[in-house]
Amino acid sequence: MIHKYFKCLQLNPDATKNEIKAAYRKLAKKYHPDINKKPNASSNFNKIKRAYDYLIDNYSQIEYEREKARQNTTQQTSKTKEKSRTRVDSSQYQYARKQTYSPPTPTPTPTAEKKSNAGESIGGLLFYIILCLWLIKKLSECS
Repeated sequence: MIHKYFKCLQLNPDATKNEIKAAYRKLAKKYHPDINKKPNASSNFNKIKRAYDYLIDNYSQIEYEREKARQNTTQQTSKTKEKSRTRVDSSQYQYARKQTYSPPTPTPTPTAEKKSNAGESIGGLLFYIILCLWLIKKLSECS
């Protein structure tokens, strides 16, 4: 139905709002009953007026449908590209996996003894050395 209105205004369906207005003004001047004295001029003018009114009133809906159609086509093309990519990638992955497969090795779990860091043990050792030196100093003062 919309295509009928675009055809009536001699436009393609991707026309912008300004193009619709320009086409209407051009055809209205040509087919206006006061200017054109042919018998079918008023019916042509009424068709043009109806087409213009419909397209301008529903322009936002037309733009929405255009954008939705563009998104659908881009989504469909991206889905087909993804499908073809996944097919190629999965076959390459399976081929590489067959060649380089090795059984998984168990990872050792850390025990309580292995958890101590070297920095903590050195710090603790320094603390005990300083404590011992302090005790020796105090004992030598007492005697």
